[in-house]
Amino acid sequence: MSKIIQDEYRYIEYEMYQNTKDVLFQTVQNEKVNLDLYHITQFIYQLTLQNPNDPNFYNVVGELKQNYQMHLQFNFNTWSYQIKYKGYTFLFRLLAPQINSAEMQAELFSDNRCRKCHERTIQLFHQNQKLVTGYITDIQYPHLKTIHSWLEQTINNEEYVIDYVMNIIISKMDYYKLMSIDKTNELKDSNIIQIYQQTFLIFGKLYCLAGNEIAMEIKQKILFNDIFSKI
Repeated sequence: MSKIIQDEYRYIEYEMYQNTKDVLFQTVQNEKVNLDLYHITQFIYQLTLQNPNDPNFYNVVGELKQNYQMHLQFNFNTWSYQIKYKGYTFLFRLLAPQINSAEMQAELFSDNRCRKCHERTIQLFHQNQKLVTGYITDIQYPHLKTIHSWLEQTINNEEYVIDYVMNIIISKMDYYKLMSIDKTNELKDSNIIQIYQQTFLIFGKLYCLAGNEIAMEIKQKILFNDIFSKI
């Protein structure tokens, strides 16, 4: 690159970096922490890692139930749960059996599903759904909120949420209560997947053109150490 183009590129890159960091990776303070709901969220996350077809399923779930002091009912026919804890009741079913992809099914019963909410939500989207993004209570740090994506769909006049990282299908009302949602964006475009692929095609061409310089710029900033570790 020429000196002029390099300087212009660095200016644009710095601006893009700051905006992207603010929008995509910034955490915000969770000012109204409900530790009981946070406790339930942690339990659900651990619970939905367990595959009901695993021979040790009931032993592992029994230990989780005891450790988290939850009242739990499980329906093996529908792979659905009812949880009761300190006056709260939540009903939900597992997402995994509703997905045709063997890769995704395996991923949903592992920690590999973490940090893939945006990518997988886009892949699962279809025209009768809404792709929603917002801040939710962080699964590790209850006093923080982090950006997250999920799907919303109306089934038999009832609104439901499909959350890939939590591996659940749950009523929208319960989900918003449980995760303490602050919604920031909603997409309904039936061409989301096509737009997503075209966007990454553009970035792919840019990377092929100037990949070494982009990598060098990233490594020289805290983005590489501080932000990428959170993705």
